[in-house]
Amino acid sequence: MKRNYPIGVLSFLAFLILLSSCRTGSKKSSVSFGGPRKLYFIDANMISKAEKLSLQFPKDEFYCLESEVKVEYFLPKSEEKKTPSSSRKKGRKKKGNSQVKKAEKPSELTRDDSLMITGVKARVTYYNKVIALRDFADFGEGISYNNRQKVKDIYVSYNEAEKDWFIPRVVDKSLEGDGIFYSDARLKFFSVAAPTMGTTISYVYTVEYDNVNYLTSIYFPEYFPIENRNVVFEIPDWMEVDLLDRNLSNFAITKTASNLKSSKIESARKGIFQSEDDDNDDNDDDDDDDDAPQRTTKSANANLNYVLYEGKNIPAGKNEYRSTGPSYNYPHVVVLNKAYTEKGVSTTLFRTTDDLYNWYHTLVSDVENDTAEMQKKALEIVGDASTDREKVERIFYWVQDNVRYIAFEDGVAGFRPDACQKVLTKRYGDCKGMANLTTQLLRAIGMDARLTWIGTNRIAYDYSIPSLAVDNHMISCVFLDGKRYFLDATEPYCALGDYGYRIQGRPVLIENGKDYIIDTVPSFDYSRNRNEKSEQFALEGLKLKGKVKESYNGESKTELLYVINNEKSDRKSTLLERFVSNEDVNLKVSNIQSSNLEVRDKPIDFTYDLVVSNKVLKKDQDVFINLEWDKQYGKFDLDSTRLTDVQLRSKEFHAKTTEVNLGMKVRVKHLPKPLSLKSKYWIINLSYEVKGQKLLYKKEIIFPEGRIPKSELKAWNEARSQLRAFYDQYVVITLN
Repeated sequence: MKRNYPIGVLSFLAFLILLSSCRTGSKKSSVSFGGPRKLYFIDANMISKAEKLSLQFPKDEFYCLESEVKVEYFLPKSEEKKTPSSSRKKGRKKKGNSQVKKAEKPSELTRDDSLMITGVKARVTYYNKVIALRDFADFGEGISYNNRQKVKDIYVSYNEAEKDWFIPRVVDKSLEGDGIFYSDARLKFFSVAAPTMGTTISYVYTVEYDNVNYLTSIYFPEYFPIENRNVVFEIPDWMEVDLLDRNLSNFAITKTASNLKSSKIESARKGIFQSEDDDNDDNDDDDDDDDAPQRTTKSANANLNYVLYEGKNIPAGKNEYRSTGPSYNYPHVVVLNKAYTEKGVSTTLFRTTDDLYNWYHTLVSDVENDTAEMQKKALEIVGDASTDREKVERIFYWVQDNVRYIAFEDGVAGFRPDACQKVLTKRYGDCKGMANLTTQLLRAIGMDARLTWIGTNRIAYDYSIPSLAVDNHMISCVFLDGKRYFLDATEPYCALGDYGYRIQGRPVLIENGKDYIIDTVPSFDYSRNRNEKSEQFALEGLKLKGKVKESYNGESKTELLYVINNEKSDRKSTLLERFVSNEDVNLKVSNIQSSNLEVRDKPIDFTYDLVVSNKVLKKDQDVFINLEWDKQYGKFDLDSTRLTDVQLRSKEFHAKTTEVNLGMKVRVKHLPKPLSLKSKYWIINLSYEVKGQKLLYKKEIIFPEGRIPKSELKAWNEARSQLRAFYDQYVVITLN
């Protein structure tokens, strides 16, 4: 299909081409900063291809034609000796100042450095070639990293001109966000313009790891769809690595023990190095090579083993509503870096869970806790408590109520708890600090309490995999009355023996001196989360007037307690009124009474008076009544093409019974047929019934698993449509 460009676009392109032709002295092969040295015509075939792709992917601005990821391992000392780029510095003279700075002697590693830096390093290089699917698109790439990683060698080229690479303008910023007090997570971001559909942009960059244990996985999806993606691991014979395939079977991804026949990354490196060498020939006075691109060097006497993954038609990874963690559905490779050998000496990294625990245990053993201060505070908290259980409850609840949760992720502090006395003084801490404070307070009164590592339900792995990717959270475990109780102080208003949905059923790693214990947090069925509403009304004209009782348990109870108790006292009644009425103008609420809103181990109960308007209609002698105004999940329509499963807030259970006293016998003209839908992932039962002078309505909606797999989304949408249709139906009766 021929494209008809607006006059403005043609003029703009003509001006750029004219401007390019007027430039003199620019070499074809030369790296520039901020933009390309030359501009290139867009290939007509690319325009045609982009037009077709835009119809296939209407929600995407860019499509990736080719993608490559290369993982390499190296020993820094041997690579420094072998790096060819270092030879370019020899023989150069620096203008202006003839003094040469002496090489600084490397400083001794601190204990924390030795724990966080491994002798072997890893380099992951990414290459992508994307095509714009619309005019005037801006392509942006964000590369996240932390202080165990270094992002380098970012280069871009336009429109097939992969000998004309340029360095884009890069913004480097912190990724601190809501709930993060301090984090070493950072982002390097660059953007380049695609003036018209069919523009292709190639870019390459490298991420180096000074601790290979941080290289935990390689994911196949990006935020744009990908036509071809190759991932190759280049593993020297002195490096022991296991690669665990996850979720590959649902995608067109193959695995072979081979190398790429033609590497886009190597081709890009050659083009970039040629450009750099050309520049260096013309600029012998430039002696600053800190940002020079790294050439690949092979370790001396090392045989290389290759593992190649070839993927086709990889869908875009998106931020999807209520999604499970990416490890459940996204295709990826878990990288287990087990050990390496240098000069005949073998060094173990994380070969087994024993090694993972030993590293964790070393970190927590270095924490200098003030036991005397803990004993004083613990005795103050427990007060006159007479039983061990009551003492544990008072300490657990005190930490929940008095220490604010604020995440802290920075190097070794991202894994080591803050000292308990510091958390106590500051009254804030991350999960590790709060777990450590809880543990030390319990130990101070003679309880057997242990630090415990856990991965929440965002993570699909367990402790059979020795990797930092297995867990993302820390709690405390106390041995009480012959049982283990898990205490997550970051879950406010969670009772002893109760557990937040995010940790239920999850494996835990409990410290046990130089050994460890693997256990599982108890999991509850949906009955724990039963939220029940009982309504009794009288029909008075066109209004329903009566009393309502509501009861909340489990996850909803703890959420409600947190919200209500964090509201100012003079606004709590307004908050409760808005909550029970769901801010529906047709529901007039009054006289709200509640149970004790500070008790954690009992349900929350509300009673109130309610007047309902606009749910009763009358025509002649016929009365139309609809008793559904909550309409839970009636609009919960889900995209069946999404990549991830749907994660609900909990294993939800909603029950409602409504009774309306009609005041006389009636003749039923229409009663909606009962709706009963049942699967492994949802149970829906709704029905109307007339008994004598009473109209009865019953509703029950249950999500037994707390999630809906993506394979069930079409079936769910059909069920939701039936649910919505039932909600909209009226009972029709004739008054005698």
